[in-house]
Amino acid sequence: MPVLSVFCAAFELRNIARCHAEPAREYRLAHAHALGVVARARGMSQIAPQTGLSREQLYRSFSENGNPTLKTTIAVMKALGIELSAKVCA
Repeated sequence: MPVLSVFCAAFELRNIARCHAEPAREYRLAHAHALGVVARARGMSQIAPQTGLSREQLYRSFSENGNPTLKTTIAVMKALGIELSAKVCA
């Protein structure tokens, strides 16, 4: 993976962490945006076959006005090697 892609991914994912105090909708939008940036850096054509979606569907879902479903989000995360986990905060 090109160094620029790793840098962009790390930068965008750090931005997600900063959004946790914002309302849930804003957090979801930030998460979708960051995931879209990482997916574009990797290449939509490369991850499309792994998700079962077309390149166009991925671009549309992760566009500025897009609203990816949980199924799409999880498929893209899996294709990128990103795990989703949850934990109870004490």
